[in-house]
Amino acid sequence: MNFEQFQDMDRMEETHFWFKARREIIQNILIAQNFANKELTVLEIGCGTGGNLKYFQSIYFDIVGCEVSEDAIKFARHKLPALDIRKCNLPDEIPFENSKFDIIFLFDVLEHIKDDAAALLSIKDKLKSGGSLIITVPAYQFLYGTYDRFLYHFRRYNKSGLCKLLAVTGFKVTYSSYFNCWLFPAVLVSRLLEKVFNKTSKYVVSGNQASLVNSIFYYIMKSEKYLFLKKYKLPFGSSLITIARNV
Repeated sequence: MNFEQFQDMDRMEETHFWFKARREIIQNILIAQNFANKELTVLEIGCGTGGNLKYFQSIYFDIVGCEVSEDAIKFARHKLPALDIRKCNLPDEIPFENSKFDIIFLFDVLEHIKDDAAALLSIKDKLKSGGSLIITVPAYQFLYGTYDRFLYHFRRYNKSGLCKLLAVTGFKVTYSSYFNCWLFPAVLVSRLLEKVFNKTSKYVVSGNQASLVNSIFYYIMKSEKYLFLKKYKLPFGSSLITIARNV
């Protein structure tokens, strides 16, 4: 991603429906799967401009981040001057050399990495024995299109493919579900229009807090979090969340 995209992310990640609802969904899955323990040590790889770190530091006392982009790091450090945020580059360069973590967050990062298997192997080395990787990725390769290329995605994933990839890199999948299910028809129509016209709008929905569409989409998407708190799984959706243990 480039400077302009990180600038947009920094501006929108606290107001755009997708960023907000995704964080709330992840939080409820963490609670339901017994990961919301303030004593656990957490590393977010690919922390972007720091929105997730800011949100999840209310749950975890010991949370740090790393990011490949110097531009994004500047935004994140400005937002969170007290947090330790370092430069990283998957699969070869993960900082915090003398540390291993209970949890590693990898939120919509793996699709940006050309060699995703090598990245997972490197991440595994940073987890404690029995530690868990909590990963989100965009779902379904048939949705891949202009918007993915705009965001520098190499691919999208389905549940079985991601679980197999995690298994061959030494992880044991303990939980996996799609999310953003209710808005999936809108995503599908958007991607079909992309393919027909071979172009995409920069962002389909404005992240403006005052935007009616943004607010409606936020309440629709975030409603899924109550199902996850009750340990339900969704059969499809535009995104996928998976928890895998280092074995």
